[in-house]
Amino acid sequence: MSQFECLYDEYRQDVFRFLFRLTGYQRQLAEEMMQETFYQAMISFHRYRGECQIKTWLCQIAKNIYFNTIRKDKKVRLVSHEEYVDHAALAFDSVATDYETKELIDHAIKVIIQLDDTTRDVLIYRIFSELTYAQISALLKINESSAKVIFMRGKCKLQNKLREEYGYEI
Repeated sequence: MSQFECLYDEYRQDVFRFLFRLTGYQRQLAEEMMQETFYQAMISFHRYRGECQIKTWLCQIAKNIYFNTIRKDKKVRLVSHEEYVDHAALAFDSVATDYETKELIDHAIKVIIQLDDTTRDVLIYRIFSELTYAQISALLKINESSAKVIFMRGKCKLQNKLREEYGYEI
């Protein structure tokens, strides 16, 4: 098994989960983006400088692919409620909860995308990829305390926007 195959086996689930959440639980889209992520990683592996963990680097590539896809196709296909329930049934108790959770995630992503680049990246890495503040700070070349402050301020902005625009109390 090649070194890159080992890398793929070790991190494909993490990258898939990150993209699955980011795409609003669209399995097919997340799988396509995951494949593109590893393809881009393979052709640009020579540029990996080791300043962050491999998982963090792969999530950064995945995030860029996600945003490039959105830019290219402003109308990324929204998953139907039935398709979402099929994929998320194990994670949630009822169809009503599934729909409400899906709707909240969709609205949260819309709000996050509108934030400034640094805040957006910190929120995405922390919420969807579950990276630590240390990993985020290494990736974005900011100090760890700045990552924490940006996350907290971004989270407040997100909560306020969700409350004002969509009526969510989080």
